[in-house]
Amino acid sequence: MRREKGLLRPQKNKTVKTIYKVIGISSKDDKPFDVATYKTFEEAKQYVDINTSSNVSYYVHTDENRILYSSDDVNKEN
Repeated sequence: MRREKGLLRPQKNKTVKTIYKVIGISSKDDKPFDVATYKTFEEAKQYVDINTSSNVSYYVHTDENRILYSSDDVNKEN
């Protein structure tokens, strides 16, 4: 059996579980704070949609720190 060449080899039989974090940033001091962690994007998005505030901006991040959704998106729609 021959091994694949290269540094990056695909992982076999590895399930990836993504965690969605809701981060808030206060408009008063611009300091980020952790709000909650969810297993699904829909749950995290629902939290942001329900908890809109003019004093706090909420962001949904993946465990790779990529922003997927923000409360700024919600405010633009309204």
